[in-house]
Amino acid sequence: MVKQIIKSRIGQFFIRLVSGFLFIPYYIYAKRMNLRILDASKTVEYILNNNISVGRIGDGEFNIMFSDKSIGFQKASSKLKNELINLNANNNFLLALPHGLETTREYNIKTKVFWWRYVTFNHKFLIHYSENHGGEFLDTNFSRVVTEFKNKEAIDKVIKNVCRIWKNRNVIIIEGKFTRFGMNNDLLDNAKSVNRIIAPAENAYSKIDEIYKKTCEIASNIENPIIIISLGPTATILSYRLSPKYQSIDIGHFDLQYEYLRRGYYHKVSINDRYDNEMKNGNKVKKNVDKYYKDQIRVVIE
Repeated sequence: MVKQIIKSRIGQFFIRLVSGFLFIPYYIYAKRMNLRILDASKTVEYILNNNISVGRIGDGEFNIMFSDKSIGFQKASSKLKNELINLNANNNFLLALPHGLETTREYNIKTKVFWWRYVTFNHKFLIHYSENHGGEFLDTNFSRVVTEFKNKEAIDKVIKNVCRIWKNRNVIIIEGKFTRFGMNNDLLDNAKSVNRIIAPAENAYSKIDEIYKKTCEIASNIENPIIIISLGPTATILSYRLSPKYQSIDIGHFDLQYEYLRRGYYHKVSINDRYDNEMKNGNKVKKNVDKYYKDQIRVVIE
């Protein structure tokens, strides 16, 4: 009964109303962090203009780093935690953090409230992180604007520009077993070629060394490849490890976000042929019979 009330529209309204009072502490803590994070639009332009590799750190990665808390598809471990904490920008690689750590101006109300609450209740480790990781950051949410932005024109613009990142490039996709990035949609239509490395849908970090090795083997035989990775926290670290050799983009939920939009939604809905860790029963995925997709697979890592 209580859960039904909480999930109802009235319940959600009152939760957001109460959460609104968190804006003041959020604002104070955001100022103390003093992070410089490019917004989603500028993030994509920066990637396009500089051919930089990108690793994304969001609330899931922060929870692993500072709370030793597993996320639905990836168990926390001391090795994963330390590798995430020690990531730093260099000439080939930049870290992306949620723009919501600096401002929530461009977000819809649901996303605003999420970041007001998250920063308020986790400000100690966020401030600690900001004190030890200076410089400018990209925006981790360039890959999930559909469910978070309030401006629909801005959403369309960001999506179109993200797709320019791999235009006329030989793409290598590293993805979970049921991610199926670009399958049965037009996200990769402008790519010169597409090769796929299929990794475990869950706990992929346990196979990161093997994934890295296979990726380098395949990439060494492809002209000017770009590596697109959708693999949770493992993608963050892989993009860093690969960046000295190849441009690598941790793309997150971009394909899922696009699938929501294709169906006319600006919120999460069930996509039955994709793994979606943020949806109830999102690990129950329809069997794939798409031959074109299967022909792109170069290696499967179990």
